[in-house]
Amino acid sequence: MIKINYLFIILFSLLLISCSGDDNPTETQSPLNGEWEIFQSVAGGSSPYSLEVNLNLTFTGNNITGTGTIIHSESSGGATFTVTIQDNISGTYNDPSITVTAANSSAGSSFTYNGNWNTKNVNFTGTVTVNDGNNEFTYQNVSLFKND
Repeated sequence: MIKINYLFIILFSLLLISCSGDDNPTETQSPLNGEWEIFQSVAGGSSPYSLEVNLNLTFTGNNITGTGTIIHSESSGGATFTVTIQDNISGTYNDPSITVTAANSSAGSSFTYNGNWNTKNVNFTGTVTVNDGNNEFTYQNVSLFKND
């Protein structure tokens, strides 16, 4: 009888141990989550411009959501064009490619960043297109850095 009780206790203990695992493990957070920034400025030439981007991005699988501010200012032909977009940031990440977009539908302005991961510099390098609702500006070789 004592052997049966011990056998029952051992089997019951194994049953409890096997059922104690986490059926819904939490996903590991992406190391890409966090603050990202671009600051690029060209003071001279026929089209001086500045581009300042501060984003707080969350990567979930291949989807990107976030908040932040994008400020673009360019002088061309004697006129200055300024675009400010806040929030409404989304995108996709398929290693090594990233696309981040933001739009201000009331002003008709938009921002798009298409880039690839640069393992040497530990950043994304790509193309920015900014539209102020009337004019489109494109910049090549723009780096998107993580602000750690």
